[in-house]
Amino acid sequence: MLDGVNDEEQQAHQLGKLLETFQVVVNLIPFNPIGSLSQFTTSTNQKVIKFQKILRDIYDIRTTVRREMGQDISGACGQLVVNLPDKRSICSAAPLTDIEDLRRQ
Repeated sequence: MLDGVNDEEQQAHQLGKLLETFQVVVNLIPFNPIGSLSQFTTSTNQKVIKFQKILRDIYDIRTTVRREMGQDISGACGQLVVNLPDKRSICSAAPLTDIEDLRRQ
C-alpha cells in the first residue's frame, strides 16, 4: 500500500463495492521502500488497518495484512530486484484484463 496513492477510505469503499459479489481474499501489502529509486512511501499502519476494517466490516471481504519481513536488510518483497525489465519480456507478456471486465462475463 502506497501512502496517499491507494490507501484512502474512498478507495477502500471503491474496492469493496467492486469485489463484494466475489468470493475473494484481499491481501494488503505495505510498500517496502527502495530508497531514492522511488518517490513512494509506505502507508501508515493506522491507514492500513482502517482500509482492512472497511473491507471486512462493511463489505464482508476477507482481508489480511501482509507482515513485513526482511525490510531491515533490504530483502523484503520488491526490494531485491530494482533493474528495469527487458523490453522483450514486456512485449511478449499476455494482455492483462481489468477486473471490471470479469463482472461482465
